[in-house]
Amino acid sequence: MAISFGVQLYSVRDEVKSQGLASVIARVAKMGYAAVEFAGYFDHSATEVRKMLDDAGVVACGTHVRLETLEGDELARSIEFHKTIGCEYLIVPWIDEKLRNTPEACRATAGRFSKVSAALRPHGMKTGFHLHDIDIKPVPNGKSPWYQLAEQTPDDFILQFDTGNAMHAGADPVKPLLDFPGRGLSVHLKEYPVDGTATGLGAVPWRAVLDATKRVAGTKWHVIEIENYSKYTPMEAVAASYGAMTALTR
Repeated sequence: MAISFGVQLYSVRDEVKSQGLASVIARVAKMGYAAVEFAGYFDHSATEVRKMLDDAGVVACGTHVRLETLEGDELARSIEFHKTIGCEYLIVPWIDEKLRNTPEACRATAGRFSKVSAALRPHGMKTGFHLHDIDIKPVPNGKSPWYQLAEQTPDDFILQFDTGNAMHAGADPVKPLLDFPGRGLSVHLKEYPVDGTATGLGAVPWRAVLDATKRVAGTKWHVIEIENYSKYTPMEAVAASYGAMTALTR
């Protein structure tokens, strides 16, 4: 079964601010994307967001949310919101350094992630963690936070690998996908170096990455993310990246 493509809307955040969320979702849908990944809802209600998705004929392949919104009194509200929009993957994009800078901190954070996973499981939802470059660098007296968190969280905890962030840290852009089979349900496809080149046309060994996501990582969603617009406008960048990456999967 082919892995579907989504786009992280953080890539086109300025367009969302100027043109509106509904307009941008509709435009990326026309490019061919099957889904969007959210990084904020720009003050729209869950019902409004769901209508935007339905009108455009796309789904929410995930969202980036703060860990605190998945705990305590915030958890029930987060579950209800994401049930309404039809989003199953609630991924934490970043944690403070103090939550990952020692083996002890990683162990405690993995415990928090594991509790969230257990709380979401009855609702058909999963949580996970998105890789930044600092996360795959070893901490004193221990492995990298990425590997420590991976080893101390349940098998349904999503390890959202990011190819560009990994290479920025000097890490292999394929091995972490191979090391944790079935854990990469959602993978960020980001080019390296971050010089404005469309995703799929730069130095990332895309054939090897795509082979790993298809055969080992259990990937359901390839999520394209752009961070540099020196060669394209943001909308042009996500369109060119979609074209380049889908060509590689044919």
